[in-house]
Amino acid sequence: MRSFFKGSSVLASFVVVAACASTSPEPVATVDCTGPDANSLAAGIAQVKERLGEPGCMSRYDRYYEDLLAIGESDPGSQNKKVMRDFIAWSHEQGLIGRQKGKEMYTRYFHPNFVSLPDGFSACSSMCPARTAIERDMKTELSQKYRGAVGILGDKDAYRKIDMQYNGLLLLMDATCQACADGNRS
Repeated sequence: MRSFFKGSSVLASFVVVAACASTSPEPVATVDCTGPDANSLAAGIAQVKERLGEPGCMSRYDRYYEDLLAIGESDPGSQNKKVMRDFIAWSHEQGLIGRQKGKEMYTRYFHPNFVSLPDGFSACSSMCPARTAIERDMKTELSQKYRGAVGILGDKDAYRKIDMQYNGLLLLMDATCQACADGNRS
């Protein structure tokens, strides 16, 4: 009796393997989530929009944005500002990014205001204790603004103004924190 079960077990295994081998596998659709390989920013954005429509590619949004910045650097011009602004607006309309993130992305590279500088705060109690971190973040943002103004837009004059604003903000923060420190000593 034991040899019967052993033989039927082998037979059942053979039937399962044969059944699996006889069915043809379903073709697997591949999704292309690679970065854009275009030479112009407009063409790169068209590629990115197409790829963002593919399932599984949305998680690469930040990488695609970085790729688009690099393409803009290879072909700088004032038209890139509008092209990037339109892409960010499209991204928001598609639900890929929130309104606040879109505003921050644009401002970090293409607007003279610093998003790293907190607003709506009490200078003595909020800014001064966090001054080192704020200055570090502003310095990082200044390099992003350089990339946007000079690298992508080709506008050195705009960057000079941003740099002057940055230095003015540092002086203002220094004077503010000094005044806070002097006020606490009296």
